[in-house]
Amino acid sequence: MKTDLFPSTLRRPHRRRVLPFTLAALAGACLFAGAAQAANVPIPNGDFSSATNVGTIGGGLLGASGTDVAIGSTGPWTGSYYGVLGLLAPPQLSIASGGATVGGLLGINVLGLVNNGGYFSQSLPVGYEVGKRYTITARISAAGVLDLGVLGSGNVGLALRAGGVTLASTATAPPQLISLSTIGTNEYQVQLRHDVTAPIAGNVDVQLLGTPSGLLTANLLGSITYTQVTLDASAIDPVAGSVIAVDGTTQSATVGQPFPQPLKVKVADANGDPVPGVAVTFAAPTSGAGAILSATSVNTGADGVASATATANTVAGSYTVSVSVIGVDTPATFSLVNTAGAPAAIDALGAGAEQSTDVATAFPDPLVAKVADAFGNPVPGVAVTFAVPTSGASAMLSADSATTDDNGLASVDATANALPGSYAATAGVAGVETPTTFDLSNTLPDGTTVDQGGGGTQSGEINTAFRCALEVAVAKPDGSPYAGLQVRFDAPASGASATLSDGVASGASLTVATGANGKARVQAIANDIEGEYEIGAVLVGADGYPPVTFVLRNIGSLIYADGFDTPCSPFP
Repeated sequence: MKTDLFPSTLRRPHRRRVLPFTLAALAGACLFAGAAQAANVPIPNGDFSSATNVGTIGGGLLGASGTDVAIGSTGPWTGSYYGVLGLLAPPQLSIASGGATVGGLLGINVLGLVNNGGYFSQSLPVGYEVGKRYTITARISAAGVLDLGVLGSGNVGLALRAGGVTLASTATAPPQLISLSTIGTNEYQVQLRHDVTAPIAGNVDVQLLGTPSGLLTANLLGSITYTQVTLDASAIDPVAGSVIAVDGTTQSATVGQPFPQPLKVKVADANGDPVPGVAVTFAAPTSGAGAILSATSVNTGADGVASATATANTVAGSYTVSVSVIGVDTPATFSLVNTAGAPAAIDALGAGAEQSTDVATAFPDPLVAKVADAFGNPVPGVAVTFAVPTSGASAMLSADSATTDDNGLASVDATANALPGSYAATAGVAGVETPTTFDLSNTLPDGTTVDQGGGGTQSGEINTAFRCALEVAVAKPDGSPYAGLQVRFDAPASGASATLSDGVASGASLTVATGANGKARVQAIANDIEGEYEIGAVLVGADGYPPVTFVLRNIGSLIYADGFDTPCSPFP
């Protein structure tokens, strides 16, 4: 016959020892790991921060015991303890800021390994509800390695009680109702689940165990500290009542690239409890801006959460991904934006790409450039640089650069300079090698006249300057002189001809600007070949105006000349 080492009031029946589990095997056994939500059954001083619940009980005389002994001035946690009768002093139960510790649990005598026991407990002011799943969670710091074997046959664990009856304990519950996860070195999170399927008398009572499951066991710990104790109550068979987006609700990604956050939803019942194992359907637009989803149907996990990753398609724009659950009227939604990629092309758009206007007037249409990415999406917010020729026919721009708008468009206004002619304006953007061009033309207004102003027919001695200047007169439609226009004079390249001079430069071809009187003037110097020839003058850049012709004759001696056919003025 075995010696009874415990008082009858504290004697605990010998419980079936659960075979040890390794932590590696634990992941498959703990089917509800991570299911705990925010505590919805309040446990007073569950974080052990109350100064009125600080103190130490136990220790002292061999074999001493105490039941529901108050700790601190007002609790709410109490402690129970017992020592091996006549052999060991009882353990000490201490609550300090942040944790509750049971210490002094082990002892050895000639009979073998024997142990003390103790636990913290409190009765909550609520009863158990039928149809609810209760999950108690605590963090445990142990003086050694903790696994399911130690929970089953050691002296550490959690229990749920009612009316003095233990409903569930980590020492006796099957492994699938227990979750054990490692947080740090010899620090763990333990969860115990219990389903209430029939009425239970008595309030909810929670216990933090420091008692062995049997008298003789090797799976014992000498010291245990509990922190962060919570209790959850959720429906055993919850029915989906809502689906809510909880993460990744508003985000953007470049076209063709993944979104930074997964699209995560939570399915809950009418009480806000998670609903596991429910099929959730993700749907993105089938045309236009949209996303490629990693999955269109995902089952919720134990926490009621389901998620899918998304990759932006090649179309820029804003859109909504909806997530629905059968039986839930309102889907969850995610507001996503596909942003354009880097600039890959620039093009001139609209009527401004090819246009003309009178000299010194504004072009009727702005110069509009569109910047697009590799997929043709407009690229907003990039600087476009506009440029025009720095000489000759050109234009003055309202700005040298402009920033693209939401449609990828940038524009400037252009005003023709005073010179007629066709030319190209350009628009370029960083990252695109070839700029786009605008074909522009400065024209003279209708009614502009280009006439011979003097020196039209004359003779001159070879190797001598002609007496009269060759003049071209340009007038505006109202008859006023047109200053600043370019006139090009051209003499024959061979035979009887002349060298042309404006007083600074000379040559067979010479371009001269009209002065304030609207006239462009050059002097002709006969070469050494006798004969008659023509010198032509054209208005540079002006189409539709015939050249002005001057008829000159080089002669050997002026005594044989017939005189001058038209009035003229000398040069200069």
